[in-house]
Amino acid sequence: MGFEKPYPWLAGGAGVIDLTGNPDGEVLYARTVWGKNDEVLLAVTPANHPGEEVIKSAWRGTNAIPSWSWRGCEGNAVTIEAYTKAPHVRLYLNEALLAEKDTTDCKAVFEAEYRPGVLKAVGTDEEGNEIMTGMLKSAAGNLQLSIQPEKEYVQPGEILYVAINICDKDGIVESNADELISIEVQGGELLGFGSARQRTEESFLDKEATACYGRTLAAVRVLDEQVCIAVKGVTLPESSMTI
Repeated sequence: MGFEKPYPWLAGGAGVIDLTGNPDGEVLYARTVWGKNDEVLLAVTPANHPGEEVIKSAWRGTNAIPSWSWRGCEGNAVTIEAYTKAPHVRLYLNEALLAEKDTTDCKAVFEAEYRPGVLKAVGTDEEGNEIMTGMLKSAAGNLQLSIQPEKEYVQPGEILYVAINICDKDGIVESNADELISIEVQGGELLGFGSARQRTEESFLDKEATACYGRTLAAVRVLDEQVCIAVKGVTLPESSMTI
């Protein structure tokens, strides 16, 4: 639809960092080009939107995100982008070699079908020697709500940002389990709560928000020495944390 999207769109969809501060593949690519990482960075086009055409611009050339966790999307076609300064990349899924490609301008692009597990990329030199690696994993087992404040200690008057994500017991975010999440705050004032969903009628001032690729974000003004945050989903059990 281009940039001029009708109500209730909130954004044009051209940014490389979403509304809650999470980077997409374009940011990972830039980090690689600028020499800011010493591993292979991976990003994958959303497996729950197979075949969706990407609206590209001068500053955004991909809709891939760093996730290999898409429940219910087995067999869907995905594009995997590997960013590295290594001249060659070998791509593995669950230890089985999928493909090997040369990099062009710090990038190698692979086409594959989504299957859960461990996606691993190995960057090699001209002789085939491993010089760097990178991987993404799928969430496994029962999902839960994870409360991740940006800091462990707070003082009254501070504004605290808290990531509230749908993930497994190891903290791997599930990108295809979005549902409505509610939040309650004690010892602080909820200033805003929402996700990176670009088309929604939900208000950032409400206590409920639908996750986007498994992620939401809350902004809390600290009023007391401690803040207690409790969250629950439609199907996910309640989780709480005192900061």
